[in-house]
Amino acid sequence: MKTLLAIIIILIVAGFYWFGWRPSQIVKNCNIEAKEKATRFLKGSNPKTEGPFDGILDLAIPEIQDTYYEECVREHGLVK
Repeated sequence: MKTLLAIIIILIVAGFYWFGWRPSQIVKNCNIEAKEKATRFLKGSNPKTEGPFDGILDLAIPEIQDTYYEECVREHGLVK
């Protein structure tokens, strides 16, 4: 009886880890990583110049960040 109870508790904890905590940590880390990669990408392709188009690539941050986020989440197995 104690063995069965121990197995049930282990399965519940493992299920929480696999379906609850692990995905939330992947999402959190991917958000941070995507923001950093998008910022690095834009800094590399957007040298500070003055003129009418100064900072125009900064408008692309959400799209670039979304691309990096989707790539990260896919690499960690949350999306097929």
